[in-house]
Amino acid sequence: MRHDYWIDDDPKQEDPQGVSNLLTKELLQLSLNDRSDIQEEIHGVKCLALEETPELLETSLLELAIALENDDIIPPHKKEAYRKSQHLSKTYVNDDGFRLRFLRFTHFDVKWASEKMVKFLDIILKLFGEFALERAVRLSDFDSRELKYLREGECQFLPFRDRIGRRILVFLNPLMPREDLLEYQICRAKILIYMTWVAADDVDVQRKGLVILVRFTSKYKLSVNDVYKARETPRIQTNIISSVRACAIHICSSDTPLYRFIHGLVMLRIKVEGRERIKIHYGESVQLQYSVHSYGIPTEHIPLTFSGNIKDGYIKQWIKLRAYAESQEYDSEIVECPQLKDVLFRQGASSLSYPGNSRVHCLVEKRYQHDSYQVARRGTVKFKREKVVLEIIEDIHLSGGRFLVWNDHGWWNELLEPGLLATKLEYLIKEVLRSKRKGEKNCNESASTQTRL
Repeated sequence: MRHDYWIDDDPKQEDPQGVSNLLTKELLQLSLNDRSDIQEEIHGVKCLALEETPELLETSLLELAIALENDDIIPPHKKEAYRKSQHLSKTYVNDDGFRLRFLRFTHFDVKWASEKMVKFLDIILKLFGEFALERAVRLSDFDSRELKYLREGECQFLPFRDRIGRRILVFLNPLMPREDLLEYQICRAKILIYMTWVAADDVDVQRKGLVILVRFTSKYKLSVNDVYKARETPRIQTNIISSVRACAIHICSSDTPLYRFIHGLVMLRIKVEGRERIKIHYGESVQLQYSVHSYGIPTEHIPLTFSGNIKDGYIKQWIKLRAYAESQEYDSEIVECPQLKDVLFRQGASSLSYPGNSRVHCLVEKRYQHDSYQVARRGTVKFKREKVVLEIIEDIHLSGGRFLVWNDHGWWNELLEPGLLATKLEYLIKEVLRSKRKGEKNCNESASTQTRL
């Protein structure tokens, strides 16, 4: 399969030794404010998404529709798939939700959004067929070989977000040896189209973008021949197949000449907008964990064993969730990945460290700061505990959070039943107070020990 959107590499243009000079030159062309904004977004302390208003959305959608029909902006031969979609009896291409994905990707740059949209339609038509112009791709559209690759877990989402609420897409050992590299590249492109499209069903993901984490481990010993074989195989440009922008790209590996060469090739093949957002981390496993964690990524959930094997628990759970969500029996809303403001209830696991649960923890401690645990245990405070429960519910809802409960199927559901919610919150309050009592006891014992000494 050959197409204009495949990258044909010219070895003469690839000089990994010149990567540093190239990046320095590109960064210096940016203003000081732009460089600061990009770095702050990479570190997870700022989001560069525009503030959306009804006027901005309406105007941008109208201008995008005009740009798509204007042959002076996009020649007819470059938008064949789009023109074909307009002659179908049913298509999602004209839906506002479809088009807003590309407007948010480009920060509402209408010309860029129109060009990206027609290229995206062209490539999904080539990869999937005409049905991809009528509706979004589903899990059932993949064959057994493609599903087998998906289950391997080379590409998967982390179950939780980073410190400002962005989804994290992980690539694990993406250069591992493959028998047919061209078929593998096509398969991976189709999987990435599906995964990024599904992630962007969440408007918050469209606005904030995805954090990309590429992790090489010592599990697969790469050789120079493997690198050159992968280098000579054409690949589809990632910025075309993804419907969500990459707000930060972290590449992690051991510090060897071979991996430095690989990173140089990667940097030269990515467009300028992507190179500005790349952070390369060198070191052993523990060093890489600490380095990536400083950017707000929950490293404890990266699906790798200590020896470098890929864990497939998250990806199997995700596939099961998607199959259920796309089935005819799907009759209730499910939550794939909690927001930071959500409060989580999961049996057998303490969630006090989750941001939403930590907020509840602080509210409880503040409400009981003048009460000893012994007083709180007496039956006289039941009325007070019920009042605290109501205050917590009101506070979380006002902040935009939800109360989510883990079900036996493997995903989150919003807890809407008042009685059950009150019961779970009362249990959470008791857990916080037990933790408070334990901390006070340890402090008193430590003070007593110091006094005796």
